[in-house]
Amino acid sequence: MFGPAISPHDPNLLFVGCDMGGMYRSADGGQSWIMIDKRQLREAYRCPVAFHPRDPQVIYVSPPGSLKASADQGMTWTILCAKPPWENMPCTTLEVDEDDVDLMFAGGSDAAYRSIDGGRTWSLCRGVAGRVVDIAVLQIDLRRRICLIATSAGVFRSADAGSSWHQSDAGLPFAELRGLAAGITTSQGSIAYVTLPNRSVAGRFTGGVWRSTDGGKSWQPIFNGGTDVRQHGNDHEPGTEFPAYERIRTARYSAEIVYVTVRTADHVAIHRSEDSGATWRMLVDGRPGAEAESHLAPGWIIANSVWPDWTGASCGFAVSRSDPNQAVFTNEGEFYRTTDGGARWTPVYARLLDAPGSNASHRSCTIGLDVTSSWQFSFDPHDPTRAYICYTDIGFARSLDRGATWSHAARGIPWSNTVYQIAFDPAVPGLLYAACSTQHDIGHWTNIDDARGDGGVCVSRDWGATWAPIGIGLPNTPATSIVLDPRSPPGARTLHVTQYGVGIYTSIDGGLTWQPSRVQPGCEDNRHVYRLKLCGDGTLYCTITGCREQRRFPVPGGLYRSRDDGETWVELTANLGLRWPGDVDTLRDDSGTIYLGAASAPGYSQGGVYKSVDDGNTWCCVLSETQLSNELCTYAHALYVTVDPLRSDTVYTGVTTHGLFVSHDAGSSWQEVRGIPFTGCQRVAFDPADPAAIWVTTFGGGVWKGTAPR
Repeated sequence: MFGPAISPHDPNLLFVGCDMGGMYRSADGGQSWIMIDKRQLREAYRCPVAFHPRDPQVIYVSPPGSLKASADQGMTWTILCAKPPWENMPCTTLEVDEDDVDLMFAGGSDAAYRSIDGGRTWSLCRGVAGRVVDIAVLQIDLRRRICLIATSAGVFRSADAGSSWHQSDAGLPFAELRGLAAGITTSQGSIAYVTLPNRSVAGRFTGGVWRSTDGGKSWQPIFNGGTDVRQHGNDHEPGTEFPAYERIRTARYSAEIVYVTVRTADHVAIHRSEDSGATWRMLVDGRPGAEAESHLAPGWIIANSVWPDWTGASCGFAVSRSDPNQAVFTNEGEFYRTTDGGARWTPVYARLLDAPGSNASHRSCTIGLDVTSSWQFSFDPHDPTRAYICYTDIGFARSLDRGATWSHAARGIPWSNTVYQIAFDPAVPGLLYAACSTQHDIGHWTNIDDARGDGGVCVSRDWGATWAPIGIGLPNTPATSIVLDPRSPPGARTLHVTQYGVGIYTSIDGGLTWQPSRVQPGCEDNRHVYRLKLCGDGTLYCTITGCREQRRFPVPGGLYRSRDDGETWVELTANLGLRWPGDVDTLRDDSGTIYLGAASAPGYSQGGVYKSVDDGNTWCCVLSETQLSNELCTYAHALYVTVDPLRSDTVYTGVTTHGLFVSHDAGSSWQEVRGIPFTGCQRVAFDPADPAAIWVTTFGGGVWKGTAPR
């Protein structure tokens, strides 16, 4: 989670962005969240939202390629500038002048920009160089204000509302800035702060926090100056304990209170000063787990020890411009808030229902801020009150109350980063098998270049509460799909698993021992075995997904079929030449009617859903990227396809570039499933106790439940 922001008009109005695409809004101080609809705002996590200084309704943000504004506190958004000069490069920060609200500044990766018409048009801030990290407009007195821009090349100052700029680094030991904050103190007048990385100068470290009391003309060190270099490693070296000072924040009119985030080798701490930097005290030591019994209340990640070495490195930090006691910070999995200046911090990314230490697996429930990637949602066939989710990064979760509350349940899995799929024994309640891996996101762009992780099969005999690895003969490579043949005898079950990068393996003794297929699907240059589908008549399908070399896909993937329990495989899609296939599904009682999902790759506009009604002998594209709107994306990643087991003409496809789509006429026509604000929809699951409900897994937006469209 990145770029958290607090409204200066209402401390309960919070925003945060996510690198998986979602933008989130809370109107009650983080007790609940909504994801802003994908057509309104997405992919805007690199730049925090900027609030209008006078109008509490107006907010600004810069998603890729545009500048948007909201006139209703962030519920809906319109384009303010369709083609800003920073184009598709990230906008790093936005600033609005408090006295002249038509004067705005924007930072980019190699320049800064100014607008004098409220953001509609922009011009280059000539004289400013480097990547912009922060911008501040500093009120000197009733008639004068100074504009400051901190970049990787120094501090730049303007005394004429941004018309001209001059470098203003007097006193700083070097120019590379990491943060800037400015405001008015209650007694000293205007003040500005900057942070610098630690460097060795004449055998001593210099860097840290620096302060200016003359409108940014000159700077003096106030935190971390002069540490002996011989006692510490350089802050860029792995394993160093020497701190690097990064984000610095203060309020507009209480600037003697200032916060700074401090990174060491393995964590990020937060410090606060109440005397303009003369003295400091640590608020958060960067180790949330260690602080669980004190002023930082644990969330479910800490309570469940999801990652034993978790230190919660900071990804974002914000202080209210109107109240220095209101602050928030985010890290790679959590969001914390304080309303009392850091005396107490509360997690606001989920609701923990069991007190820490009271249970081996603490229950939690969603409050809307679920930045998770999920691969499978399942109800237990023996007990429909039990439900399970296969996850990236957090592995596995289970519910004992039909999905109302969840517990982390990856204990015993040696490859617990990702569980891709589970399979149930139809005769033994509580017996589950899982395909596991240390390599996440396989099937998506970032993880189809090679098999880089470990993995294998795990078994649970207690309804997924605990797990153990199983399987002599399996290679230590990512396992992405597993199926159990219900026709095999109890106690000697036949299982098939995909070992990504190697091939298909089969067990005929309930997973104890495994043998590879005699003739493997794919080719020597692409063994990216991805998804299995076992049909009721024993037909077994396997997809070979994309094999990417930088931006090239030189070797096709495809769909393969086995009718001899995985011993040999035949290719069914050679004529299609698909570079990036995904899921395969069939009708429940007809293995010869096949649906196959695929994504477009550079040079191959193949994204869509393909269908065969004759055992894969011939194919037609029933949904192509040309049928999808260019509003969200110009290409399609339709990797996921699911046939409704009770309605054979109803087919869903998760198009991670566009959302979820459904066909009620066996693929002849398609419509978007409305109500899910996220583009990255994946697979659909069905509720055995409620035929009107569907559950949708996503790539970075959590799991969604809704009414099945008719």
